[in-house]
Amino acid sequence: MRQWFRVLVAGVVVTSTGCSGDAEPGPARPLELFRSGSRLQVRWLSAEGGYRQPLEQVDLVTGQPCHWRRFTSEGALYCLPDAQVFFESRVGYFADNTCTRPVAYFLEEQRPATALRMQATSCEQGWRLRYLGQRVMGATFRKTSPEGPCVSEPLPSWAAYAYEVGEPVPEWTFVRGEARQAAREAGLAVQVIEGEDGSSALLDIEDDARSTSCTFALASDSSVRCLPSGVSVSEGAFGYFADERCAERAAASTCTSLRFIRDTTIDHCGTTTSIHEVGEVLESVYEFARDGACHDVRSGTSEVPGFAYRRGEESPASSWVGAAVVHGDARGQLTESLLSVAPSLTLPWKPVDTRWGVECEFLLAGDAQLRCIPAASYLAVQHFADPGCTQRLAIAYPDECFSQPFALERRSDPGGAPRLLHHVYSLGERHLGSVYALQPDDMGALRCQVTSRFLSTYFLLGPELEPSSLVSAELITE
Repeated sequence: MRQWFRVLVAGVVVTSTGCSGDAEPGPARPLELFRSGSRLQVRWLSAEGGYRQPLEQVDLVTGQPCHWRRFTSEGALYCLPDAQVFFESRVGYFADNTCTRPVAYFLEEQRPATALRMQATSCEQGWRLRYLGQRVMGATFRKTSPEGPCVSEPLPSWAAYAYEVGEPVPEWTFVRGEARQAAREAGLAVQVIEGEDGSSALLDIEDDARSTSCTFALASDSSVRCLPSGVSVSEGAFGYFADERCAERAAASTCTSLRFIRDTTIDHCGTTTSIHEVGEVLESVYEFARDGACHDVRSGTSEVPGFAYRRGEESPASSWVGAAVVHGDARGQLTESLLSVAPSLTLPWKPVDTRWGVECEFLLAGDAQLRCIPAASYLAVQHFADPGCTQRLAIAYPDECFSQPFALERRSDPGGAPRLLHHVYSLGERHLGSVYALQPDDMGALRCQVTSRFLSTYFLLGPELEPSSLVSAELITE
């Protein structure tokens, strides 16, 4: 479920005791950024009590969600649907025995007017779209090398539907937009995109001092700050290293020159992000082999995509624009939590359930309804407090960082639908005794036996919260 403000102010949980930035709290009313037009309409998550979150824009002509991207033909911004990438190549499957009519194939039947995103290379930035052509029902042909023969060969067994690649999709098929600055305060510029149909949506937040896009996250100083994001930022190349001892992690970029490296640290107190400048380009990159030895793999080869970099100096967290978390208007059982960057710049953040006193997120609850599920620090597990394996437990990290009074369990939908349902439990007392689990004996039968403690902090699992006690919501487009 796409949520604009979770893309741009993304992913961090701020507790009620809270970590705030170095900005003064502003008025508790967010900047209005979203508006429906004659063709592009906003899909909202609408909760009881009047709370609303914008999720995405829907194109009424195509019937699909769309997102603002640049068309290669002129570089202008258009609201384009998601599309599967199709690499233009002289190899692959074709509909003719001269291997000139390329074929795209799928597991499922595609809807009419489906478009493919054409790319000559994986680094092509602009968007070029082609319609799917007629369905291929007869023989297919294949070339495995540009100069190789064109031979008859069936599609992979899983490819139930195949189509020829059709005509280009002209840019005027979609709504064009123009970017404009909606606000500029405290070192940040907020950009919106205004569609030619009268629609409007949040496009980007930019750090003025560094001319880079940024998203809000919990920085290394435990403050909410707008940290760099986008194509000039690497999240790091996990598994690759800059030294022959495999001690210094490397960063990588497939297509573009890097400016910053984001390092995310997850520990028992949560997730924080630090920012490093980009260091030198590495000629050699290292990784651990299966035998545990550290060996050299060449940057730029098929094993390491693009370019690898050494980490430079860490940018002080205080050098990035901070925001204070403030309370907004009450909407029934929910209150809006907002980010106040400056007195005149306040952005949406997260909902807070005032009945339970915690932040919450809209997910499918145990009754398969969309509800605001309380943030839970603990997970319900199949460990038990008694030799009969009847009293379930919840686990948490062995620290005082977590104080939420709930445990969360995700279960598959018993109705068979491919989705997870979220069950919320209250916590009982801390459990200091033995831990039990159902384990197979020598005959394969499950028996309740003592097991090792997965983590040192266990709590008794209390009653499940009634789903009806959680705020419900529905999706509306208007």
